[in-house]
Amino acid sequence: MSYLAARMWLAGSSQGAYMPPLSSEQFITRMKLRELQAQRDQLQRAYDEIAQRAAAAPDDAARIRTLYAGLQALMFAGEPFHPDVKNLGMLLHDIEAGRASDEAVAFWRGRLDQELARGRLRADVVYLFGALLDEWAERRDMLPDLPERRDILAGMLERAQQPSFAAIDHALLDDIFGFLVADRPAMAKAVAEAIGEHLNTRVEPDEARDVLWQIRHDPSRHAALREEAQRVVESDLLLKEFADALTILIGQRHTWEWSAEGTPAQARWLRTKWRLFLDDDLPNACLLEVLGARWHLVLSIVFGDTLKLRQARLQRLEELDAPQVIIDNERRLLGADPGVRAVLTHDIWDEADGDEDARSSSIVQQRIQAFGRVRSAWREQGYNGSGYTSAMPMALALINAELQLGRAAFPDSPVYVVKLDLKDYYPSLSHDLVLSILRRLGLPDRELAFFQRYTQARVQSGGAALVAQRGLPNTRQLSDVLGDLVLRLLDVHIQRSARVMLVRTMDDICLIAAAPDEALRAWHAAQGFCAACGLELNMAKCGAVALGGDLPPGLPAGDVTWQMLALGQDGEWRVNQPALDSFLRQSAWRVGQATALLSKIELYNQQLGLLGQLVALAAPLGQQHRRSVDAALARYRAEVLGGDAAQALAAELPRRFLGGQQGAAVSEAWLHWPITAGGLGLLHPTLLAQPYAQAYAEHAPAAPTAPRQRDWARANNLWSRFYFKLLDAVDQTIPEQQTVMESLVEDFIARGKELSDGQQDGLSAYWRWVLYTYGPQILDSFGTFRFLETALVPQHLILQRSLADTESSVLLALAPPAQV
Repeated sequence: MSYLAARMWLAGSSQGAYMPPLSSEQFITRMKLRELQAQRDQLQRAYDEIAQRAAAAPDDAARIRTLYAGLQALMFAGEPFHPDVKNLGMLLHDIEAGRASDEAVAFWRGRLDQELARGRLRADVVYLFGALLDEWAERRDMLPDLPERRDILAGMLERAQQPSFAAIDHALLDDIFGFLVADRPAMAKAVAEAIGEHLNTRVEPDEARDVLWQIRHDPSRHAALREEAQRVVESDLLLKEFADALTILIGQRHTWEWSAEGTPAQARWLRTKWRLFLDDDLPNACLLEVLGARWHLVLSIVFGDTLKLRQARLQRLEELDAPQVIIDNERRLLGADPGVRAVLTHDIWDEADGDEDARSSSIVQQRIQAFGRVRSAWREQGYNGSGYTSAMPMALALINAELQLGRAAFPDSPVYVVKLDLKDYYPSLSHDLVLSILRRLGLPDRELAFFQRYTQARVQSGGAALVAQRGLPNTRQLSDVLGDLVLRLLDVHIQRSARVMLVRTMDDICLIAAAPDEALRAWHAAQGFCAACGLELNMAKCGAVALGGDLPPGLPAGDVTWQMLALGQDGEWRVNQPALDSFLRQSAWRVGQATALLSKIELYNQQLGLLGQLVALAAPLGQQHRRSVDAALARYRAEVLGGDAAQALAAELPRRFLGGQQGAAVSEAWLHWPITAGGLGLLHPTLLAQPYAQAYAEHAPAAPTAPRQRDWARANNLWSRFYFKLLDAVDQTIPEQQTVMESLVEDFIARGKELSDGQQDGLSAYWRWVLYTYGPQILDSFGTFRFLETALVPQHLILQRSLADTESSVLLALAPPAQV
């Protein structure tokens, strides 16, 4: 069949009829799926004929011969469909001569009957798999929308145009800088040196590749941008030239501006609210991300973020008696003091602050490392990206470690926890506030002018370009740098006003105090800073709790929550039920809006994965936390798909694709089997959560019973080891290895690498549990893990489905109309 004839056949067109454009992907998909259906029908007819002939055979010898010859002759996509049915010539000879034992005859008769049944199943499964992909492909361009989203976008743009009329208290900013900066000239010099050393350097291909991959995997970026980013990454020559072009743009940043026509914008639902996102082109997006990463490094150096970490490393090297050349090099890297006082990290359990004489594995030094990990986690991926969900469990583990440490070391003393949340932080930030802080840092005028242009984003709206008068663009490292810069001053103001420990993931702030008056002073300091800087506390999300005591009047009365988790009066962590109820309603709505069954599964999986992150599966938060999480995931499994997830899908598949006939192919094992291996890849909540629960139960931290010594927080002792366990992320258990299963697992990994064009390398703990749990059932049903015949399956649909905007990806950015 010629290409033109194939196109006419696929489109159902006659000669001369108009044929709409058909992309290469559509051509491949439709050709393969049409042939897949045809070959499945041929196979089932062939199986019917083989079964009829075998049933009519006069004896077992004839039956075995009929089954053997028939199964050997079956082909699928040009390959034998029963490659393991062979080498029975000797047995057939003995059967015909009457010398074969009854046992051997009975065995091979049953074995070949089973092989025929498995063949039917494989044909049905490959057909179902293809039908699911066909349905998904047919509807991939039928993207859903929410009419109210246009009104939401218009409201966001209108607000962005309204200047922030809040008066900035510059006297307070001067006071904070006076406390923070010990030597203003030294700081200005450090800023200039850091800009020269890190901001103006050329962009290497590796740096460009990192930024492009980040954009490629950012679901908030539009599909065309993600596709273009991948195209550049996949060509070494294009990548090098792209990096060269970015280097030129870096040098020309002082003339950079937003597009005069305005940048397209969209409203997307992210976590708990609607947010505004800009859809700029790839060069501009990459330039801003490179500058954001470099400005983060510049300000980290100026603020001494790396100073304490390097000091801790130097101390550890000295304790280990490392070679002098290594120690000298580490001392050189510490560099000169930039004149900025490091942000305070109060040890509220000790008599004096500071980390002098603290051993490298002591509580004091571990705390410094933990604070650094929390800050790094959300900065690496951005506050509005996956950074929040990766940083939040670390922050919760740090908060919990401090609470458990205080209650164990001082059982008769209450601990006070205050949770702060800033209302609409990014959209409400005053440009005047941001520029005032940058000016006090001593940035050169040309850099200040760049940031002024950056904050005043031009956005397309109704054919005009609107200029933002407040707020910062979302999903931009530059915005994260500026947003964090403001909150650094809040950190300093609170900690110089009260002896509290402050744990922050962007604008989610936790204060821990050992005395009620300290908690009150910190709360009042936060209120004062917000009032002075045009910020507003979100009182609906602010709360306080006293562990082992009474809450003093004056603190916020709300619950202490972090989205999906809440801290109780008993010091135990539980799932935040109102937040869970809302999450389940949204998840069920999105799944219900999807039309393609694979889209429903994608949505189910994505939101289950997000729920696992929000309930902090990997954080060591106690057994009560584990029980509460288990109950929450059970609700998800039972509610989101309108009943038990696996049962709901098993009932829906025959209705859609098998004419209402219940097929044995729709088994629970196949539903949970990886999609790259021919299953539907439905995530199993138990296999997702219980490996963490098992690991935690085996290594749950126990508080020391020995009395505390004077240097208890600064020495390497039982207390430091207890603190380490409280901070240490929980690793998943993996199945106990079995020799036969491991050989199948290794073959499975090799096949996955082959099918994914090298993208799969190894197997996560979750998928190992799937293979060990459902692998025996798959082998019993199909006889092999390699039941997916890939020749007629459009694998590109599976591997590249995250590039394009799809039904599921669009629904993830929407929320039920009731939440508009």
